[in-house]
Amino acid sequence: MESESIASAVRRAHEQRLPQPEVQIMKVTIRRSTETGLSIYVPKKDLEEPIVEAEHETLWGGWIKIANGWVLDLPHMASDTQLPITISARKRGGEG
Repeated sequence: MESESIASAVRRAHEQRLPQPEVQIMKVTIRRSTETGLSIYVPKKDLEEPIVEAEHETLWGGWIKIANGWVLDLPHMASDTQLPITISARKRGGEG
């Protein structure tokens, strides 16, 4: 009887969970040019945008914001990682 009430409580808690935001992981290329500074290219979207803001000066292990408003989480990497580089980034939010 006690195990039924625990199972019931667990099921109820699971049903009441808030929906999780959609997470998109995408391959992106980050590069630096003397004309535009840091930019990102997303091949699946055929999108190239400048990086307009970054959580960390070295980029890695934090978020970046690109000109179209997307915010991407970048993996932890060495601060002296050479560019250009293709990585997997996690896009915050659900659009695009």
